[in-house]
Amino acid sequence: GYSLREAPRDATGASDETTRRRIADLYDLLYVDKYSALNPRYTPEFIAIAQRSGLLRFVLLERDGRIDAAFGYTIAHGLLAAPVVGYDTALPQELGLYRMLSYAIARTAHEAGVDLHASSGVADFKRNRGADAELEFTAVFTRLGGARPGRAPHRRAARAAQRSLTEPSPPPTLQGTNACCTKASGTASLVAGA
Repeated sequence: GYSLREAPRDATGASDETTRRRIADLYDLLYVDKYSALNPRYTPEFIAIAQRSGLLRFVLLERDGRIDAAFGYTIAHGLLAAPVVGYDTALPQELGLYRMLSYAIARTAHEAGVDLHASSGVADFKRNRGADAELEFTAVFTRLGGARPGRAPHRRAARAAQRSLTEPSPPPTLQGTNACCTKASGTASLVAGA
């Protein structure tokens, strides 16, 4: 049978290159090759940075020493989101890898005492299984500079994201910051950098 475990990390805080490459490849098989070439392409380097920074934790589904599926998740604002999910699509569908991953993600949220954010991706698949539609958007501001000394650009971005949840107006312009804001199911998540 399959076993589930957190991706091992070395003294640097990241998994070895082979594990990180497999996670990236499994994601690509599902979300890039099967669904859309417009989806993000995660690299082993991104996975290392995500692990070392604490942005994402990765969980592996293994059998006979082979990683057949994986997911990367984060918990913020009472929600668990798993933006990195993948499995070996060449294996028989009867193995139920996607179902096992879905269960593992839901169980992880339950054990953490948080709600699960299932995202708006693969909408038809989710609608066919009883999911309700929810507006979701991502805004990315890439202009660097302009921040005044002593002012933390990520705090301004967080306040702007919070306002976007309570004000019916269009999303605010985030100036002087490099930020990514996501609004989903009434909760804003924020990743910002200087």
